[in-house]
Amino acid sequence: MTTTVELTIRRLPAASLSADARLTSTASAAATTLAANVPVILDEQALLALELDPAAYGRELSRQLFADARLRDAWLKARAYAATDTLQLRLNLDASDRALHDLRWECLRDPETDQPIALHERVRLVRALDSDDLTPVVVPPRPELRALVIVSNPSNLGDFRLAEVDVDGEVARARAALGDSPDRRATLRTSPAPCAMRRRS
Repeated sequence: MTTTVELTIRRLPAASLSADARLTSTASAAATTLAANVPVILDEQALLALELDPAAYGRELSRQLFADARLRDAWLKARAYAATDTLQLRLNLDASDRALHDLRWECLRDPETDQPIALHERVRLVRALDSDDLTPVVVPPRPELRALVIVSNPSNLGDFRLAEVDVDGEVARARAALGDSPDRRATLRTSPAPCAMRRRS
């Protein structure tokens, strides 16, 4: 069973933010509204001050997002409903709202356990974008699927007090997830070009 919580955050005409939480599951044909029109206040400057500390950033982002008990309860209810099955957190942000997309949602932490949501073995964090393009999207059969996997290991991670990325390990996990049968074998292409992180101004 897969349970999906779609968390939609939109900016209202007065520049304030509002959020809805909706649950769907492969076990049920009906969707459930867990929370609707919940006001959200995100302090971008407070988060910017913590950008070099992913754990502190994630805690502050979670504190702000789940400040209203209705959103916190929605997440906890969905997590309990999924139990030991797969839980997908689908984050739906306005594609034109750069301020929302600039936030490091991948650092978001569980408001109860304080664990990074994106690193949980049974939770998938997905960013979704709506499109005004009416061209039909057709998902091909799995043998025809192709994936682009990018693993970046900047040369100056130490300057940001970050650990070096295990590139070989990440590539191996990606290959294992894609499958290694002849019709789905992952092709690895590497680039020797160096890269480095830079501070946002």
